[in-house]
Amino acid sequence: AMIKDYQKSIPPKFIATLGLINDEILPKNGKVIIWTIFIQNAKQLQEYLKENEVKAELLIGEVETETREEVINKFNNHLFILIIICFKLFLLNC
Repeated sequence: AMIKDYQKSIPPKFIATLGLINDEILPKNGKVIIWTIFIQNAKQLQEYLKENEVKAELLIGEVETETREEVINKFNNHLFILIIICFKLFLLNC
């Protein structure tokens, strides 16, 4: 039951992110790039924002290069305000 309850809860950082977008970014017609470490976090954040009427695009490894370029061009041309990027760092033990 604990795992099920955890999956239904909204992480405080998602709520804070939505608040910043609605209070600070949207009123100023701003744009946002959000960096995450984990792909699942990026997908969950995108879904949460979508449920709250904020369009966000993902730039993650599984997105085709052509699609990535389209997303970047749309972002640069202010066709939407938010990109979520997942960037994994691979650490080697030497």
